Amino acid sequence: MRKKHFLSDEAQAIYDRYLNDTSYSAMNYGRGHIVWADGNLEDSHIQFCLGLTEDEACHGDDEIQWFDCEVIESLTELRKIPEERRFPVECLP
Repeated sequence: MRKKHFLSDEAQAIYDRYLNDTSYSAMNYGRGHIVWADGNLEDSHIQFCLGLTEDEACHGDDEIQWFDCEVIESLTELRKIPEERRFPVECLP
């Protein structure tokens, strides 16, 4: 897997695990885009993504929509990690 520079090892492990079960598009272009693709790992961004409706999150893309439940699970799991542990030490917000 390709390491994302803005993820701690703990957050990267969650991303990698769910990427293996879904697709790159689902993780990086669907509901979790602003978290997994853009590195906005704060609780408020995660909650925003979780609060999107399916239509808002998927934009009609069948592949992304197919894996929406898994992306929700990945975001829910990430939110359980304290914010300061989601970023690598050199990238703390």
